[in-house]
Amino acid sequence: MITPADQADLDQRWAALARRANWSGDTAAIYAELEAAYNAPTRHYHNLHHVLQCLRTLDEVQNQCTDPIAVETAIWFHDAVYDPTRPDNEARSADLAERHLRALGAPEPFVVTVHDLILDTRH
Repeated sequence: MITPADQADLDQRWAALARRANWSGDTAAIYAELEAAYNAPTRHYHNLHHVLQCLRTLDEVQNQCTDPIAVETAIWFHDAVYDPTRPDNEARSADLAERHLRALGAPEPFVVTVHDLILDTRH
């Protein structure tokens, strides 16, 4: 369950990420799409609480990351597509991230890195 304080934290983190990544375009619409996906009633684990836990873990280790902005972006998108009956959720989430990041003007190497990081969450 996401508390109002948690929601405010998520809102702030997304806005800060968009600024640090220097994205252009409608970042608010993409955030709304991610929120809607993670808040789907069928989500029990792969939800906003999970995303927030991952982001807070990143806070503890980001100095060990080669590209913390890419890692943070991958966290936001890694479970965006989730259908427990399908085996390709990570690939579909990676493709979603790729489309959105290109629309936001992210550099191609960054897009590829985020895509690959999301695929690395398959297990």
